[in-house]
Amino acid sequence: MRERAIATLGVWAAVVVSITGLLNSLTVRVFVPYTYDIPLGEGAIQTINQVREQWEFVGGDWQYIVAGLIIGLIIGAALSTGAIWRNAIEHREMMAAAREEAARQDAKIKREEQARAAYALDDAADEEIAAQQRYARLNDDGELYARR
Repeated sequence: MRERAIATLGVWAAVVVSITGLLNSLTVRVFVPYTYDIPLGEGAIQTINQVREQWEFVGGDWQYIVAGLIIGLIIGAALSTGAIWRNAIEHREMMAAAREEAARQDAKIKREEQARAAYALDDAADEEIAAQQRYARLNDDGELYARR
């Protein structure tokens, strides 16, 4: 689960960084000239021309393009998040099904071994059963088990 959470956070962090960059691209720095007059005394006036830095929004189509890109990023991130978590759910279901199948196979093998042991015990003479028990291959219930 930790990997899915990290992947989700990574996707949304990338979206936030991208949106920040797009929103910053909507402003542009312009230099606006302005003029002001300074009185020098005795009717003399000095005119001074300077340039002032100013930030303005980019007009026109670029705002619509950025809005479309932001909406596309958000939709893409939402779909990516859904895919990350849906894949995890499918993986969990697949693993549960595999565990159930393995449990069924184990039960089937155990039933077959017990049936074989019962068949062997039915056919075996008392001396053979005693010999098997001496060599610790059969327990008191007549089930086979490995010697350690």
